[in-house]
Amino acid sequence: MVARGGSITVALALALASSYASATAPAGAGQTESGVSYISGGVGTDERARMEQLAAGFNLRVEMAAPDGKFLGGGRVQIRDGKGKTVLDTTTNGPLLYAKLPPGKYTVLVGGDGAGAKSRSVEVGASGRTDVVIDAGSK
Repeated sequence: MVARGGSITVALALALASSYASATAPAGAGQTESGVSYISGGVGTDERARMEQLAAGFNLRVEMAAPDGKFLGGGRVQIRDGKGKTVLDTTTNGPLLYAKLPPGKYTVLVGGDGAGAKSRSVEVGASGRTDVVIDAGSK
């Protein structure tokens, strides 16, 4: 009986730990698309702080904000390489997206393909991080 109760206790503890880890990780943590690793999220100060802790492995930071500087809740982000090939096409889970890209020139689009999309040209270097803020609030 003690062994069974101990097993239940261990299983419950593992389930709670897993649940806590999921709840405290940034939304979209550790995703990969077409060989591009990225994380997205940043809703609330705690999640933004956790994302900054994970940011060391990423060389591009995209921040989506309204004209008044307030963070937006997320949206579609596309990253295209210098030849126009889409290397990342995702819907973010908050106003921040961190990506790991090969060095080169890219176009970051927020809001889709249409006339309402906002775009910025960026150059990602072999070292350091490139930060871009896109006013995604006005059309």
